[in-house]
Amino acid sequence: MKERKAVTRETTRRYCRADRRGKTTILNEFISTTKLNRKYAVQLLKGSLRSAAPSVGAAPRGRPKLYGQSVLVMLRRLWALFGFMCGRRLAPAIRVNLVVLEKFRELRGLDALTREHLLRMSPATIDRLLADDRKKFRLKGRSHTLTYTDLY
Repeated sequence: MKERKAVTRETTRRYCRADRRGKTTILNEFISTTKLNRKYAVQLLKGSLRSAAPSVGAAPRGRPKLYGQSVLVMLRRLWALFGFMCGRRLAPAIRVNLVVLEKFRELRGLDALTREHLLRMSPATIDRLLADDRKKFRLKGRSHTLTYTDLY
């Protein structure tokens, strides 16, 4: 593998500098040496292949996370207070009852930013954030094929 990488590195330099006819000759030599597929070899020499692992220090892909750990902690607490209801029902319940819960000091440690995030959070986002917690409460290994009379 080290030899193949060294050959690839050296051939890539030559390939980038060559004209069209030169690239064809270099590519044919490279294929006969490495026994690689032609299309794969072209991508390899052009440098258009992406590596599987992200480079060190690279920024994570996708959107940055909007809701932090403090929002998740408060959301879990509200979810438990409202009887573990789904996001479609929990979102309006939070919007209506948050003032009352703050008045009776049920939510200690609720800052203004977390409060704002909880009020504008969509039901789908609530379900997405609570998916791991819901999985913990799911029943596993229960068979629903037996009736009560089958047991006795």
